[in-house]
Amino acid sequence: MVNKQSSEQPNTGRYWLATDAEATQVASHLGISLAASDAEEIPTSYSRVFFVNGDEGERRVLKIRARWMTEARIKFEHALTLHLRDHGLPVVAPLTIEGDSTWAQVGEFFCEIAPYVDGREVGASLADVHLMGEILGRFHRSCRDFDLSLYTPPHFQNQAEPRELDDEVERLRRQVEEMDSGDSDRAEAFCVRREELEALYETQCASLPQVIRHGDFHPWNLLFSRSEPARIAALFDLDMSATGPRIFDISYAIYMLRRLHPESHLDGWDTRYRRFVDAYAGSSGEPLTEDEVAVVALQIECIILGFLLRTAAYAGFQKAAGECEEYAEIVNWLETPELTKVIGLI
Repeated sequence: MVNKQSSEQPNTGRYWLATDAEATQVASHLGISLAASDAEEIPTSYSRVFFVNGDEGERRVLKIRARWMTEARIKFEHALTLHLRDHGLPVVAPLTIEGDSTWAQVGEFFCEIAPYVDGREVGASLADVHLMGEILGRFHRSCRDFDLSLYTPPHFQNQAEPRELDDEVERLRRQVEEMDSGDSDRAEAFCVRREELEALYETQCASLPQVIRHGDFHPWNLLFSRSEPARIAALFDLDMSATGPRIFDISYAIYMLRRLHPESHLDGWDTRYRRFVDAYAGSSGEPLTEDEVAVVALQIECIILGFLLRTAAYAGFQKAAGECEEYAEIVNWLETPELTKVIGLI
């Protein structure tokens, strides 16, 4: 529901999200109420998403896109969604809401309505991890014959290439003079490491197998069936889908699997990583190459360093304490032989 206390941003600093007043305006244009009795908001980072009750009691999902959304990009995402649906993937296709269009524009915001899908969240079972690898393989395989004439890149990608962090590094370095010596040294070390990763990235990732990648593939962008046998009921969020090396999706999924139960990631998780990769290879029809495996650790470090630098640059270095701690843990993990062993090439 919309916050009754304020019509300002739902989360300070997330300027790209519709304010409460703007969300209410969009919903009203579509004949939807966001009152507490009629809607429930689901926290997300790059859109405002509401479960809303329809006229006959059916639930629908209203998604109000970020300010940076363009008509070209939303056309691409909706075309890709329909393509995946036609290839049998459990995606949630948007409903027609204005004329024959599956989106509407209200002011500066694009929005869409989709059916509600019931399901459960991911668990730590081998079965769930297998299904995750399988659905990602099917996603990449299904996109091989997708017409890219509508393609336009997303505004933002979780699997950021190091060179995409130039603005963050420049912004962070402007803040260094105001930090104490300990923080300034660490901040500069992170900036230097980004430069080192960029050089490695450019030489190692240029010739890897390319796909349309999901861009934000992780356990919480999936819903699983409540009934047995388990299946994936829905795959969500193509907001960051883009062309590029498929190892980006795989590396991000491995990183996020580690976060699923971080306190026990060494207890049986080697088996789970392996199950994910095997399931991916089986459903995609293309096992990972040695060159791809060689950059998994590099890509995971790029991901977590990207999160750290963004938080430090825009929220302040002190606010990035959690990311600094996680970055150190991730680097320690990547320096062990565990990761490459479970992928299976050594």
